[in-house]
Amino acid sequence: MPKPIRLTKADIKNFWTWIEKGPVDACWRWLGAHDKDGYPVFHPTSGWYKAHRVACFLAYNDAGSMTCHTCGNTGCVNPKHLYPGNGKLNAADRDKIPHGIHGEQCHLAKLTNRQVKRIVKLHKLGKTNREIADCISVRRRLVERVCSGETWGWLTGF
Repeated sequence: MPKPIRLTKADIKNFWTWIEKGPVDACWRWLGAHDKDGYPVFHPTSGWYKAHRVACFLAYNDAGSMTCHTCGNTGCVNPKHLYPGNGKLNAADRDKIPHGIHGEQCHLAKLTNRQVKRIVKLHKLGKTNREIADCISVRRRLVERVCSGETWGWLTGF
């Protein structure tokens, strides 16, 4: 579960200065730092947060367990393109938008399609995420992401 977002009035004012706003229906670009996955990050005095989560929180007073993009642009911080959601909703949105390469064809993939199917099978048999991770020789968090639909949802149906 992501940490709660805590911002001062000064943090909120500062947050909006890092956004290149365009037309109301267009993606808005974050001008600040980005993490290794390309997500914009905001560093107020209370720590750091993904900027799209802050934008969602400020617009809806909720960022969900996962903030979802309807536009498919991970760098977008336009609140009209964001909504508080979860792994399943995020995967469903992602799957609606045609992306080129995904799954094991992506050079960043840590799993093969076969491994993902095996994870799902073991999960349905009642194995714990730790047991599955040990069996597949991957991190437990990766197994959690597959079983929650946060990743590989197009293949697993989660």
